[in-house]
Amino acid sequence: MVRRRSTRKLVASVTAIALSLLALSPSVLGAVAANCNYRDTISNGEVDFGSGGHSFGNPATNGIVTWTFTSVNGALVVTARVLGTLYLDKLGSGCAGLKINFQDSAGNNLQNTQIRSFCGPGFDADAASNQRAIDVTSVASGQLGNVQLTLGSGNTLTTIVDRHTGSVRAPSRTQRFWDRINNGNTDFGFNSHSGGGPASDALIELSLLNDGRVSGFVNGVLYWDDLFGGGTSRLVTDFQNSNGTTLVTRTNEITGTGGNANDAVNKTLVFQRVNNASLFKIRLRVGRVSNGSFVNVVSRTYSFGCR
Repeated sequence: MVRRRSTRKLVASVTAIALSLLALSPSVLGAVAANCNYRDTISNGEVDFGSGGHSFGNPATNGIVTWTFTSVNGALVVTARVLGTLYLDKLGSGCAGLKINFQDSAGNNLQNTQIRSFCGPGFDADAASNQRAIDVTSVASGQLGNVQLTLGSGNTLTTIVDRHTGSVRAPSRTQRFWDRINNGNTDFGFNSHSGGGPASDALIELSLLNDGRVSGFVNGVLYWDDLFGGGTSRLVTDFQNSNGTTLVTRTNEITGTGGNANDAVNKTLVFQRVNNASLFKIRLRVGRVSNGSFVNVVSRTYSFGCR
């Protein structure tokens, strides 16, 4: 074992997103599931939670907290699953513990604390004898919004002491992205246009509905921005599933005369909405139409995730 520095770390990031429609019954629809990576080490470096091999004082990769939202009879319920490995990383024998609390957004426990612990010989956290697999799933609840993970260590199972607590919050049911695209003479944003670009951001939104569908929404203004000549700006909005497969495509265009981009002839309002059980991403493509071709294209994609 390599002795680590005395640090605390909490890493929460999105690495994989999945969206599916579960074939359960007409009243039960699957919605969005998100894998939120989590790795934590306590201050004295004796217990870790992550996954994969263990070297240089740390797990090779993060543990995972997976969230699944499911619509049952028109109401959303949430299930969380904790997956990974609990490691004993100590110069000598001892015991490691992990307490899991499934909580509402205010931090109140919704069910009994789940405890997983073991004792090992120590010295090599990469040895199977110093590891325990973790796979714990919560009960489904409409209030579930947080998973609290507490690492502990001790000399025996009865003397394990809590050392450090971290948490992972559920992804938001509604995620809003404010953005603007300044792409030469083809721009997308909102409100007025100044200094060669939109003065404010357009709104892109993904919202999980109670019936299990996802609502995708794009609202902004598409501009033709050329002081000296006319042309056509195009915005293509692709509503996609988690794999990037396009479910619905909507196109907006403005053929302007040039001059002031704020003139009505050089701009058009964009208002697009799609509801679909498989919707997970929105891709915007902004460019110019030249001889029937879509050119000088800028592409941006917005998707559900853990925040």
